[in-house]
Amino acid sequence: MRMSFTSLIARRPWASTILFTVVWLGIGITTALWLPLLFPTLDVTYVRALGTIALAVVAALVAAILGWRWIEPDAGSIRSARVYIVPIVIVSLPLFAGLRVENWRLLAFIVVMELLTGLSEELFFRNFILRMLLPRGVFIAVLVSSLLFGLVHLANILYGEAPLIAALHVLGAASFGAGMAAIVLRGGAFWPVVLIHALSNSALRFSWLTPSPIPVPAMSAIVSILLLVYAILLLRRSADQAHVPIATMVR
Repeated sequence: MRMSFTSLIARRPWASTILFTVVWLGIGITTALWLPLLFPTLDVTYVRALGTIALAVVAALVAAILGWRWIEPDAGSIRSARVYIVPIVIVSLPLFAGLRVENWRLLAFIVVMELLTGLSEELFFRNFILRMLLPRGVFIAVLVSSLLFGLVHLANILYGEAPLIAALHVLGAASFGAGMAAIVLRGGAFWPVVLIHALSNSALRFSWLTPSPIPVPAMSAIVSILLLVYAILLLRRSADQAHVPIATMVR
């Protein structure tokens, strides 16, 4: 089953990309629309949490089918530790003003949810889709996976986010996605971006800077723009060093 699945992905990368995106949106939209109808008293925080858990479970199942060699072509080893220093500093910027903890149980809950968010989003967009499209070129793979990652955030409108904020969220997420994609390609290991992603979201949530005096979308935009600049620098310096594992995995 694993070989037939990876072979299908290799033969039909664009169709597979569409399929993975539709699956992602289907799960997200279904949980956002149907859970409130089934459980009217359920707080939106828990609706989001259940949607996150559902996406993480599906991502983990797909990862299990594809196998460890797909997820970590370099067996999880870090090719260049220096690649991770700058993004860790960038995503930690909100915390330089101090950590704001209202409730330790809430902190633990949010951190766990952000780890699941990082796992599901990075698996879908910086692993499945990015690696499927790499044979089409690094630029195409990074651009398409990042744009799709941005566009799926339009679903936040279903959770009550204003359309303008959602549009800005799309741009920020696409920029963030480009940064994460460049880190995966240059760093050699997938697992660090999951942790960086979770750190980024948690830092925005628990910084003294957000939501006042700096709104979360504004701080998020700053982080995302810096990551986009970093991605451009990384990919321009040595795009030819990006690791393309698909050819060896479908033989």
